[in-house]
Amino acid sequence: MSLIKILNHKEGKSFIAFILIFIFHLSFIDLYPINDEFVFPIGAKLIERFNIQEINLFFNYNANTLGFSSLIFIFSKLLPLDFYTIGKLLSCSGIVLIYLSIQALLKIFNLENFKEKHILILLILLNPLIFTFSFRATPDFFSSTLSLFAITYFIITKN
Repeated sequence: MSLIKILNHKEGKSFIAFILIFIFHLSFIDLYPINDEFVFPIGAKLIERFNIQEINLFFNYNANTLGFSSLIFIFSKLLPLDFYTIGKLLSCSGIVLIYLSIQALLKIFNLENFKEKHILILLILLNPLIFTFSFRATPDFFSSTLSLFAITYFIITKN
């Protein structure tokens, strides 16, 4: 069974709550970067230049890998957006993964008839940590939501 098929016509309120939160998050896309948030778009710029000395310099001053930066670079070839905005959009896409994972977890625990799913969606997605990390151009939120999605997908499909 596909995880997308979990969403049915009874999910109207929770889907509307999700869409409203997602749009609300997108409204924060132009906030100024915090901490090392700017590092990942810079990593994507270094990949674009493909100068090994600059990439080595990146690793000398930064403990992060180039995985998220590589993803930003790949999407920059598909979307006419700057690296920083793409990084924020990738993080924000984690909200979609959380939403699908919540729906899957409700199914896994046989709570499909839970009537207040939209309240649960609001409580989880408006959590201050989730809210803050989901519109920052860092890999933390994206990778953790991808892991959550993968785990719930494997449980649902019994793989």
